[in-house]
Amino acid sequence: MAGIVDFSVNENSLAIVKEMMARSRELGLMVGKLANGTTLIDAGVEARGGLRAGLMVAKAALGGLAEVEVAPIPYADDLVLPTVKVSTDFPVISLLVCQQPLPTIEVGEYSAITSGPGKALMRKPEEFFEISGYSEIARFAVFVMQSDDLPDEKVSSYIAKECRITPSDLFLIVAPTNSMAGAVQVPARILENPLWRLSFLGFDVNKVRCAVGSAPMTPVYPNIWKSPSITADDMILYGGRSIFFAEAGEGDDLSSLVKELVTENSPFFGKSFFEILAEAGGRFKNIDRRKYTCAQATIYDLSNGKIYSAGKIHLDMIRKLSS
Repeated sequence: MAGIVDFSVNENSLAIVKEMMARSRELGLMVGKLANGTTLIDAGVEARGGLRAGLMVAKAALGGLAEVEVAPIPYADDLVLPTVKVSTDFPVISLLVCQQPLPTIEVGEYSAITSGPGKALMRKPEEFFEISGYSEIARFAVFVMQSDDLPDEKVSSYIAKECRITPSDLFLIVAPTNSMAGAVQVPARILENPLWRLSFLGFDVNKVRCAVGSAPMTPVYPNIWKSPSITADDMILYGGRSIFFAEAGEGDDLSSLVKELVTENSPFFGKSFFEILAEAGGRFKNIDRRKYTCAQATIYDLSNGKIYSAGKIHLDMIRKLSS
């Protein structure tokens, strides 16, 4: 279990939301209310958005339990890429309870990859709450939606009902993948799937005390899913790094586990995310996340001081997909 905590992830994220609303003009956001009272923050559908907006979107998705920043990082003498860095001292709650997406929200013709602390009120996916033991009761909920379109009252009413709150107590932040805010918040997901994969492989992720990760940003360009080209998911697969600080116990083979976290040992290796998505019928929810990895992984064993590492940054794939 993640242990007893004295905070609410929805309260944490609501504080971030209120700051976003107060600074909406300088962050390039558009704030409004739906007819049913739901607060809607547009971070890139019709709004301009930007890097700073993306940082706040990412922090909100993580329940306010992680630091997120962007910095230029050299990957070769002739290649410097803007890179999103994430660090958290509450990895299970921030990454699994909050950031790991729900099954795609689909209401009528509308669909969105949806995450954020509001999941704690839905208690979905259930496995994450069984793993973490986390629960909270809140009268409001915050979600981050990855979509090219803004949700309407039918969508927000559906989500509010799932959270057992009124629509007027719901806060929805929307950022398309193909926006500057989306270009920040997607690579900020570098840690969520490697941590889930550790759990899938049988490791008790409550033994992971802290986590640090990074992934390069992708360019923002028209028709991102219409033809083969580089995406934020490619940057995670071929340029993402995850580091976990864990207290291993008897029977935990960290040297083997770390190898299972990296792309070179995945069936996806050598494929672009465009190809992976096409093989899944163009639907994100059909992608087998058990195979989803990052380029390089490291585990610090806090029980004996050993360091286990696997994988590498695949600059050849990054150059190929971005040329």
